[in-house]
Amino acid sequence: MEKKTIPVVGMACAACSANVERKLQTLPGVVSATVSLPGRSALVEYDPAQISLEQMKSEINGIGYDLVIEHDRSVVEIERTAFRRLRRKTILSWSFAALCMSISMGWLNIGSKAVTNQVALLLALANLLLCGREFYVIAWRQLRHGSANMDTLVALSTGIAFAFSAFNTFFGASVWGSRGIEWHTYFDASVMIITFVLTGRLLEEKAKNGTASSIRQLMGLSPKTARLVIGDAVEDVPLSTIAVGDLLEVRAGEKVPVDGLVTQAESFMLADGAYVDESMITGEPTPALKQNGSQVLAGTIVSQGKFRFRAKQIGENTALATSFEWCKRRKVRKLPCSEQ
Repeated sequence: MEKKTIPVVGMACAACSANVERKLQTLPGVVSATVSLPGRSALVEYDPAQISLEQMKSEINGIGYDLVIEHDRSVVEIERTAFRRLRRKTILSWSFAALCMSISMGWLNIGSKAVTNQVALLLALANLLLCGREFYVIAWRQLRHGSANMDTLVALSTGIAFAFSAFNTFFGASVWGSRGIEWHTYFDASVMIITFVLTGRLLEEKAKNGTASSIRQLMGLSPKTARLVIGDAVEDVPLSTIAVGDLLEVRAGEKVPVDGLVTQAESFMLADGAYVDESMITGEPTPALKQNGSQVLAGTIVSQGKFRFRAKQIGENTALATSFEWCKRRKVRKLPCSEQ
């Protein structure tokens, strides 16, 4: 079994992350999957003999999202490009909205009712194709897989408003007018719904990009390997192999891999102590003195000396992992973030 954290792009709401998580969990060979919307990532435990990352990516692409498994693709650059594209669409949509509302409300007189409705139809259609097309594409993919999200609601509401208004533009007088029924068009409603949703999504993406960036920084504090002391020998081993009670060694400039208690410390200034920079966890700028019995935290950096310690908390139980979960729940946007 392998466990891997995979960046996910394209998620806009809690329903999106739930759909990705549900899809991953139904794939053969996937033991468990947890998707984080603030972190824009999926933690997947899977059997490589039954399913590959490429197959997962293909399945997730089918429902409108994407897994970044390629080494030459930058998640940060993908998000920046998507944000710039969303900003351009939002500005363009507001332009269509201003024109459509001015015409529909009579603020801008361009002729008869028929001409007004036809011009509003063209503006609404342009807005739908240029600014709201993605809502319909994703809604269709969701429908094919028997699920729905916010894009489904937007596509349904704007599609019905546009279709009914288009029908009234060409057949309203003959169908409703002949029966003495007052009829109207609602192109402005379809345009404004798309515009408001795009604006809200733009503001949300700006906030979430800051959150995701901070979470990635926090995740990057944890080292991937550790120095395991076995008798008189010191061996570099993967962090996943460390167990509670193991004796580990950390030297100046290295990160502490797990939480633990110091058993032996020394530096050129002290025979029984070393200094550790814990600012990334606690926010305290002054390095802390660590002697026998002192507690050390995962992700902190040895600024002076070296020491050996017994592992007490590993994996998701470390202070770093706890801070990571704290940041995800509260969607913090700046580091350091500590559990307070």
